[in-house]
Amino acid sequence: MPIEYEVQEDGRFVSAKAFGTVTDHDLLEYEVAHASDERIKAPADELLEITTDAKVLLTREGIEQALRKVEEMGARYPCRHCAIVVRCFGKETWELAKFYETTARLNAPPSVIVFGNVEVANIWLGRAPARRL
Repeated sequence: MPIEYEVQEDGRFVSAKAFGTVTDHDLLEYEVAHASDERIKAPADELLEITTDAKVLLTREGIEQALRKVEEMGARYPCRHCAIVVRCFGKETWELAKFYETTARLNAPPSVIVFGNVEVANIWLGRAPARRL
């Protein structure tokens, strides 16, 4: 699957990467797997990075379908904050990520924000490295 994730920090953090060709079906599989993964302990935070080599072939309909499926499953939504980092700076990919951000807020309780920089996303998630004095 071109979206892979690891559950870290005793289930309180999910690190995911999208690479290669990502389709509506791939997003659906990811959302279902993620929402039903018992290793994830609510409230968890999630970082989803769309890599520079990713070819995003998602549609708005596919995004809506994936989020609806999770809602229909009655699955718990384990994540509190989700940061999506778009590294492939194509306008269409950015717009799809922003659409996901808006649509996810209607279907699930977490805060979802799209970033163009992983360091800023990590700061928002409270994962910034400690400053040296």
